[in-house]
Amino acid sequence: MSARHAARTAAGAAADESGTAAARRVLRRLLPLVRPERGLLLAATALVLASTAGETVTVWLFGRLTDSALVQASPQAFLMPAVLWLAVAVAGGACSYVGHCLQAKASGRLLTRLRELMLDRLHTMSPAFFAERPAGDLMTRFGSDVDAVDELAASGLVGATTAACGAVCFTAAAFVLRWDLALLACAAAPLYWLLTRRLAGRVHEVAQEERAAEGRIAAVVEENITANSLIQTHGMAKHERRRLRQHGMAWFEARLVAYRMATANAVLATLLETVFVLAVLYMGTWEISAGRLTVGGLLSFAGFLGYLYGPVQELGELVVSVGTAVSSGERIIELLDHPAEVEDHPDARPLQRVRGHLRFERVSLAYPEATRPTLDDVSFTLRPGELSVLTGPSGVGKSTLTKLMVRLHDPSAGRVLLDGQDLRDITLASLRRAVTVVAQDSQLVDGTLWQNLTWSIPDADPDRVVAAARAAGVHGFALRLPDGYETPLGQSGRRLSGGQRRRVAIARALLRDSPVLILDEPTAGLDDDVAGLVVHSLRRLAARRTVLVITHDTRLVAQADALIVLDRGGVLDRGGVLDPRAGHRPRAGSGAWERTHTGEPHTGEARTGEAHTGNESCEQPGRPLRDRTHTTGIRIGTVPATSPGRSTSPGRSTSPGRSTRRATPARR
Repeated sequence: MSARHAARTAAGAAADESGTAAARRVLRRLLPLVRPERGLLLAATALVLASTAGETVTVWLFGRLTDSALVQASPQAFLMPAVLWLAVAVAGGACSYVGHCLQAKASGRLLTRLRELMLDRLHTMSPAFFAERPAGDLMTRFGSDVDAVDELAASGLVGATTAACGAVCFTAAAFVLRWDLALLACAAAPLYWLLTRRLAGRVHEVAQEERAAEGRIAAVVEENITANSLIQTHGMAKHERRRLRQHGMAWFEARLVAYRMATANAVLATLLETVFVLAVLYMGTWEISAGRLTVGGLLSFAGFLGYLYGPVQELGELVVSVGTAVSSGERIIELLDHPAEVEDHPDARPLQRVRGHLRFERVSLAYPEATRPTLDDVSFTLRPGELSVLTGPSGVGKSTLTKLMVRLHDPSAGRVLLDGQDLRDITLASLRRAVTVVAQDSQLVDGTLWQNLTWSIPDADPDRVVAAARAAGVHGFALRLPDGYETPLGQSGRRLSGGQRRRVAIARALLRDSPVLILDEPTAGLDDDVAGLVVHSLRRLAARRTVLVITHDTRLVAQADALIVLDRGGVLDRGGVLDPRAGHRPRAGSGAWERTHTGEPHTGEARTGEAHTGNESCEQPGRPLRDRTHTTGIRIGTVPATSPGRSTSPGRSTSPGRSTRRATPARR
């Protein structure tokens, strides 16, 4: 049987399942999470059942009190039943209170554990998983979906057990008192059960629509919060309101259908109860007139009947509400059972001592739906003590390389080695301690500046924190904040500018002091003074670790020990390690560099996936590239800092990062 045919068969079988079958499937999947709380749940159930038994006794005492005291008008006969009634009521109330508290405790612990498991699962997902799912939808699964599951896994179990046992107790008491009247009363149960079963399947379908719409609403709200400035400045507020209204109406329609069905279920249950209670009272009146039943006996039976219909109706409502819980449970299980793209291999071992020798060996990466590979046969080496620069046009896979280095993805072919070990043979925790990545978007957390700096090392020495802040240009603006380092930065660090957030991210990486440091456009958005400080810090750090910088900034290119040029998924050019004594430098002025920054077709000898040693001598022998500036050394990828159409004099400074000119060696 083909995989496609098997998938269609499975989808058809799932579509044919009833709400009850889906509930059983979800319950089987979630029951292992309930087991740690089974002691609390059993105790809660026992106490609530004791309270139910107490209610049965109070109904019987009410009949005794009616016959012996009220009908006979005897104050002496009133005292003992009244005292017993009060004692049973107090004991039953205490049992009910403690039982429901234990149930709430077990429920809270279960839901907390479930959210932790879901979060742990999120931490194993690749960036592609989050790209395919709106953040608001995932947030809804952690919120209302988890709360709804409580109706099925914890509170629902206790409620169903106590309701069923209560119904059995009151039915048995009614049969003991008058079996014929009890038989008449129980005739309503099958009718009510058929009604709820018909509603349950439809409620499950509607609940799925409601949860999906709720997730879309949360996604719209999340986008409007994170992109609020963009929406305001582009005048898109009305458009976003229409989007919210569209999803809100879909949610409203599904919610209204569910509400109508739940209300219809309650109303019909009340009507059935009323009809059969009146029938029982009529028969009871007939029996009293015939002398076969006392008034107290009829009142006791009516009390049992009232308590009986309550649990039966509760069971019916639970069957209806389970439809919502099942749809939420399916969404949670879909997340928990989603396969992780990257996990620790069974034989993976932690790194012991890291030198930082990182090597790509014929690495390729192709996403499932891509028409061509993002990376194709890439090979290069990053060595300890080097400042390596990776450059190339946008969209050729430079940032993807960083994800491979920390195993956010695994290569489709080839391998990545750290100190001679395949990354897949290293535990993820030790690998990610050894390799620190500063991403281009500079993500911060909701907390103070100090908490963001020490996020991965909360017990860091304060002197080290300040030193890292100084090296990244954070200390200066930190002192100008209202509360200094203890100033709250807000969600995603919104109180800071883009450049300040980038500096905080760099300082946080410096503080980790990992053997391998990777920075994606570290100087983007920084002014010249701060960028120069960052470049100086990276140059100093590279002396005792492996540093890779992804950049178009010529200041960093000029400081490079090795230059890697990436184009169309492969390495076009690879500059060798600089030797200050020999005066060798990477071939930054080679044709490969020029093609990636001028858009010229690749016609030279360098081929995709081929590395050059690049130890050719330069025009300025004895002077390494890192000892020159981008204005007096090799001018790479720059444009005049003037208006279009105007020429720039040879001595005028240029703006790094914008490439319209061919890179050529500077002339003396």
